[in-house]
Amino acid sequence: MRVRLPVVALVALVLTAAGCSSDDTSSTTVKATTTAATTTTSSTPPVGSASSELCDAREALRTSITDLASVDVVKNGTSAIKDQLTTIQQNLKAVRSSAGNDVQPQVDAFQTSLDSLQSAVDSSAPVQAVSALRDVASTGATLLTSLGNLQCS
Repeated sequence: MRVRLPVVALVALVLTAAGCSSDDTSSTTVKATTTAATTTTSSTPPVGSASSELCDAREALRTSITDLASVDVVKNGTSAIKDQLTTIQQNLKAVRSSAGNDVQPQVDAFQTSLDSLQSAVDSSAPVQAVSALRDVASTGATLLTSLGNLQCS
């Protein structure tokens, strides 16, 4: 159980960075991770309009990613992390069903990285969790950036 706590804390910290935090007082590690996530995008994010359903789904996804950072693992155990990952998955489904084809590659990439992170957390594999976490941070930042470029109607 000792190994899980640092990994879970790292998951929460990096996902908060991927949740588009603009806090300039964050640590160097978070800034480096955020920079890596930003520079690994392979396509230009779409710019266009979005339905009110997509805008609501986008905000719910952003909030659920940010809420992962506030999970009290010591008090609630790793099941709280799993519960929050479930919430993120549900919110991602809502984004997927509301979004057009422009962001589907980013949605698919984020889904794949979430699946990998879920597997690593379920199997208590800290090395795999750290690797999966990097992918979640990168793909999540890319998706949220793409969704953020869509104007709500």
